[in-house]
Amino acid sequence: MIPISGQLQFDKEKDVVFREQLTTIRYCTTINEYIIEQVVPWIAWYNRYYLITEEDYNKAKDNFEYLKEKYPEAMGSAMTLPRGETFIGSQNLRDYDGREKFTDFFTHAGNPFLGYFYDEKDHVLYAHILMYNNHFAVLPYRIIEITKKDENGNDVVDYIRPLEDLPDVILIHSTENKDGQSIPLFMAIQVDAKGNIIR
Repeated sequence: MIPISGQLQFDKEKDVVFREQLTTIRYCTTINEYIIEQVVPWIAWYNRYYLITEEDYNKAKDNFEYLKEKYPEAMGSAMTLPRGETFIGSQNLRDYDGREKFTDFFTHAGNPFLGYFYDEKDHVLYAHILMYNNHFAVLPYRIIEITKKDENGNDVVDYIRPLEDLPDVILIHSTENKDGQSIPLFMAIQVDAKGNIIR
């Protein structure tokens, strides 16, 4: 994994901005990938990142409808979790596993977010979290919508999170809560500060 301190960097000359749609297609020099950057108008606005091919980047430069049809998951609402295999990560821990725990658990410890780790093989932008003096690469929510048959043969929609099945992913618990028992916090990979996996 590649450690990234701070935010992603971009070649601004390659930015194509669709202002009304709060969307920009860009070349990220930090991870050497073309991405769709979607602005999420939440309490504090932030960006979600989706992978796009160079070919699709070139086709979409003057054609937002092409982008919308080819990458519908990148056009999601701020009220929904990110969906689709092209979602790689975001600027906000809200889009990462443990989202409901970070605010409560880390208020006394300051901001645990140190940046990112990028996995070039699986195209995942993990959140780099420091907790109990240990480094963790926290999984982004990458939710895939699938259709399957129920017991009556009818199509039903289900959702899976394939990143949870990656090797070395573990469920991280707190050491204890107010009742003296550990509680599950988030799915992550334990790493050192340079992104080397600790097994």
